[in-house]
Amino acid sequence: MGHGHLTGRGVPSVFFPSRLQRLESSVVRIIAGKFRHRVLHGPPADTTRPITDRVKQSLFDALAVAVGFDDVRVLDVFAGTGSMGLECLSRGAAEAVFIERDKHAIAALRNNIAMLGVEGLSRIISADVYQWREAVGKDRGRYKLIFFDPPYSQMREANSAAALDALMISMLQNYGTPDAVLLLRYPFGLNLASMKVFSLIRRQADYGSMSIVWISNEPV
Repeated sequence: MGHGHLTGRGVPSVFFPSRLQRLESSVVRIIAGKFRHRVLHGPPADTTRPITDRVKQSLFDALAVAVGFDDVRVLDVFAGTGSMGLECLSRGAAEAVFIERDKHAIAALRNNIAMLGVEGLSRIISADVYQWREAVGKDRGRYKLIFFDPPYSQMREANSAAALDALMISMLQNYGTPDAVLLLRYPFGLNLASMKVFSLIRRQADYGSMSIVWISNEPV
């Protein structure tokens, strides 16, 4: 496959994408399930960081084994065009809630939801992520998968990173199921040791310029 494998914390393997693969990353597809190979719309402006097909397949193959998708409810935070949540719906998830505030990304997300015909399984929260509680307050303990993909600039700045850390803890503890998994995407090489979520990291994988960690109250 040529992709990084998810490993235990501190034992990552690395996938360095080729130039062609980096160029292909601008084309976002559904990898598997009933919408397999469908190409998703992206915003006209460069407001999102699309994930490559190979990285997405590696991650979702691991999630299929460790967590599964049937009847799972998904929270896609900093959702962009909805690639992660829509992939879950394609694989059998019961519901996906998308939190995004960029108007161009939201327009593309709405188009993608309509194109796939999953309006009845999807909900868009058009709001700043720090105001999300107002929109999902009734959903406590509901989500088994939480995708968390903040701007890299916020992860690198200390005050913003501390706020994101608190937000992840709140989401996992209050809105995740007891066995929920939060998937955090962040810049490769960034030290997370000062974050409270660090003690809850169960798996890690590095892919070129980015890393993904699994954060959960339970081993996965």
